[in-house]
Amino acid sequence: MSQKFMAHDVVQTWDDIGIWELFFDTYPVKSIIELGTGHGGLAVYFALQAYQRGLQYHTYDNILSFNLDTGLPGLLGMRNNFHNVDIWDSAGEIVWQIGNLPHPIVMMFDDGDKRREWKTFAPHLQPGDFCAVHDWNTEFGAGDIGDVAVKFVLKDYCDARPVSPRNWYTMWFQRV
Repeated sequence: MSQKFMAHDVVQTWDDIGIWELFFDTYPVKSIIELGTGHGGLAVYFALQAYQRGLQYHTYDNILSFNLDTGLPGLLGMRNNFHNVDIWDSAGEIVWQIGNLPHPIVMMFDDGDKRREWKTFAPHLQPGDFCAVHDWNTEFGAGDIGDVAVKFVLKDYCDARPVSPRNWYTMWFQRV
């Protein structure tokens, strides 16, 4: 059974949504880049955060799995924020966004190949920017960080999450 956020499927755990709220309250980022929009649950959450907090927001996916013109996506103008592209074909555009959006940025790694996403995009983030990786310790772990200089943030909250049957956890880092 999938979880829902505002009528959109979301694969993040409810604990992660709570940690995202704490993240935005603790770290005043100015931009969000999401790799992997999926069915739109977290995308709607990010769009609401961007609207409420005055942030820039962009999400990338090669499949559009929800209607951008109705409900909250329509109200929030998500058509302007959703990039229906293959991130590998559009890597230059994403790197351009990293260089030109207001900093600090938080980048969510959750498309299809987190290791490749990290190697391709995390090095372009500046010290003070943030990285969040979904499927921590299943599709991406500490050994995949490589030589990208980061430190864990909110780790105590992450470590306190209850065990989930799917283990679809997110982990947060700050570039140093």
